[in-house]
Amino acid sequence: TVLYNTLKGGMNMHPLVADYLKPQEQKSNIDTLETKNDLLLKLGLYEKEYSDDAVPSAEYQNWDDIAQKYYRAVPVSVTDEEYAEILKYQKKDPSVPDNTIAVIFKVIGYFIFVIGFIIGIILGASTISGDFSFVVALTYWGVSFISGMVFLGFAEIIQLLTEIKNKK
Repeated sequence: TVLYNTLKGGMNMHPLVADYLKPQEQKSNIDTLETKNDLLLKLGLYEKEYSDDAVPSAEYQNWDDIAQKYYRAVPVSVTDEEYAEILKYQKKDPSVPDNTIAVIFKVIGYFIFVIGFIIGIILGASTISGDFSFVVALTYWGVSFISGMVFLGFAEIIQLLTEIKNKK
């Protein structure tokens, strides 16, 4: 007979499968903890742990002007419920990486804005009469605004679809 292990949820698993899954789960827990700590630090939810000496080190790199000491930021301890509440107010889930195509579309959109504005000024100023033509400039500005917004819209759609796809 084949020996089976009982894991979470009363599920019977082969010992080899259990041996494979255990380190995977530990790695996932470590990755989740790192993501959680990174977000807490980014949001300023940390306590300062000061060094004993006034010399910067690899661990203590930040300077506190008030205490006149170097410190390292230690994320505050939060429960899973508190962390879920924090995530509710975040625009973007930190565990979902940016989609490369979405980033490229955003860059193209902003590029179109800038180039369209510059071309509008140049072509508006280069009229036969020598006066600035707002009609010509506004035409180029309008076209570049609409084109740039289309690219930004596609970028947002791609990013949202990536977040939906990666939801756990």
